Amino acid sequence: MDWMLEKKERQKIELLTYLKRQIQGEISVKEIGEALSWSKYLVLTVASELVADLTSIYGEEQTADKSLQLSADEKNCSYH
Repeated sequence: MDWMLEKKERQKIELLTYLKRQIQGEISVKEIGEALSWSKYLVLTVASELVADLTSIYGEEQTADKSLQLSADEKNCSYH
């Protein structure tokens, strides 16, 4: 079924899967990029798109277990 997804959708799944596997709640964009072999730009783009997707599904007030956020300085990403 993975072959049916577009590249951007696969990247979102890859990012979300990686974040869910992390013990800590917040991780640096640099660390994500190194782990997934992505550029900083790609990490920020995919994370922003994923935040928009989750917001459209769960609304502005995402529940604690479905929250993905980028820090204001775009150096960290947190998933709860």
